[in-house]
Amino acid sequence: MGMRTRPLGRTGLDVSEIGFGGWSIGGKDYGPTYDRESVQAIHRAVELGVTFFDTADMYGEGRSERLFGEALAGMRGRVVIATKGGYDVGRGMVKDFSRAHLESAVAGSLRRLNVDCIDLYQLHNPSVEQLRDPELFETVEDFQRRGLIRHYGVSVSYEASARLVIERGTAATLQLVHNLLRPALLRVLGGEIRRSGIGLIARTPLEYGLLSGKYG
Repeated sequence: MGMRTRPLGRTGLDVSEIGFGGWSIGGKDYGPTYDRESVQAIHRAVELGVTFFDTADMYGEGRSERLFGEALAGMRGRVVIATKGGYDVGRGMVKDFSRAHLESAVAGSLRRLNVDCIDLYQLHNPSVEQLRDPELFETVEDFQRRGLIRHYGVSVSYEASARLVIERGTAATLQLVHNLLRPALLRVLGGEIRRSGIGLIARTPLEYGLLSGKYG
């Protein structure tokens, strides 16, 4: 049986049910990694039918995006690459969702991913207060109009943030913490998510390796 696919929310794209998360290949927060092995792992994932790849500009300070750009070169149309922005690594991981920072972040992600348009651009953990600022969504919708991104979503950690994204109704996707140890958010919000039609991307499905057998 091959990899099953699902529609990705409001994007009109079909993606594999299992995605490839790019935090660990950034090599900073998960310990040392080796670029050659990371590229091999990405290629093996493609061979197994994975078509959805998720990363962020902060993962390894751009290293994860660069590796996806290298490994997935020439596969445009066959795979969907999602990335995120909103952290200013140069200032010590400060959240910055200003238009000026996001303009710079999108340009950097486009360059590292080696694409002219990002399939899915996600706001990376904005607070409730930041989500209530209309300029935030105006900025990413401007990126869409200019052809820098195809679709946008929001990655969140808390119920209140998720509800704001669902209620606004314009984001194509919502990335939410969900795994066997932390099922609460989806249990509470599942009905609203289904009714809204927003695409759901599960964050930390293996709880940073705790559910993968990595740790004894």
